Amino acid sequence: MEIGYRSWSLKFTKKGPRLGSIFSNGVWEPNEEGEVTSSWKAEEGIPFEETTQGLYSLKLLKDVNELYADAIRGSIIPIGKTAHGEHGYRSEKAKVKSLSIGITPCYICSKPAKYYVKDGESFCLCEECFKRLKRLLKAKGHKGGNLDTVLRQLARIYDAEIEELDV
Repeated sequence: MEIGYRSWSLKFTKKGPRLGSIFSNGVWEPNEEGEVTSSWKAEEGIPFEETTQGLYSLKLLKDVNELYADAIRGSIIPIGKTAHGEHGYRSEKAKVKSLSIGITPCYICSKPAKYYVKDGESFCLCEECFKRLKRLLKAKGHKGGNLDTVLRQLARIYDAEIEELDV
């Protein structure tokens, strides 16, 4: 079984948080089996091999880490028609296998970041600095979700596991 690695942006839909394409407005909406289907349609008469449509992934996680610092990253299982390239895959369908948070350095202490914070300004924090910020915000009366909560919700939606990245 092939495993592909990729990254997603976080999108909010009427159904709640979803994984989304970084380069388009596309949203990864799973079916009842947890599979996501690309925009390619066999009935349109263009063979899969002759299109650029599909769900893209890379063969190596390190390639994703180098290209997409602040995104949600994870692994997928390509399903259905799959084109094999030198560096990755393009598949008709995919199943999200795992999700993880990046290894960008913490904005405050430079340890590996675990959280991406976007509130007017974007920055990444390690777990320790995030907890300090969370305590500070709570003391100031701020109430809101955090990335861990959203990531766990996404893992339930896509029936995926959450894994820590090796640093």
